Amino acid sequence: MFSLLPENDTPQALRIRRFLIAAYSYLMWMALITYCHYQGFMRLSTGWIIKELAIHDDLTRAFNRRHLFEEPRRHKALADRDGYVFSIALFDLDHFKHTNDTYGHLKGDDILKHLIQAVKHEIREVDCLARYGGEEFIVIMPNTDITGAEECSQRIKKTAEKLKHPGFPESFNITISTGVTIYQPVESIEQAIARADNALYRAKSHGRNQVAAEHPA
Repeated sequence: MFSLLPENDTPQALRIRRFLIAAYSYLMWMALITYCHYQGFMRLSTGWIIKELAIHDDLTRAFNRRHLFEEPRRHKALADRDGYVFSIALFDLDHFKHTNDTYGHLKGDDILKHLIQAVKHEIREVDCLARYGGEEFIVIMPNTDITGAEECSQRIKKTAEKLKHPGFPESFNITISTGVTIYQPVESIEQAIARADNALYRAKSHGRNQVAAEHPA
């Protein structure tokens, strides 16, 4: 590269040659560093995307069932050793099969997506909203006793009831029924969810569009 420069040993020529060599080296180092940073960023971005896809439900973008059983284990470990509390709310869309039969499953999917986006505005960032299966969803509420969980569930219920769904008649609405419980130290996560499910069944059998709570025995 530098063979085109005058081949003489005058002080000015030497200074120019040294400056160009230093500048060239600097630019090469900067290019290498930029490339490495870019490659690292791409690896991090790809890893983040893969992780996000692995823990979220494809339709609603709530957490999926796999993540649902991972998240409470952190809270369980805290609750089992130092009195930390967390509550669980399990809610289900009322008469959703009839809605699917009337409007079709694609429209039913639109309802689920729209509802879950609205529910996210009623919970905190620390809460975990996950799809339990079908039209059933769970909210894990850290640092929340059963009274707080009931209050939050009532807000979610009212939001669902008032929510207007694009592409549906003005008179159309969806209601939800919810079962709430609080984690009892040492029990399994499955036991706590089963208790919330019992409360949900009671809310359904008492007329739907309700919140029912069940305390540990």
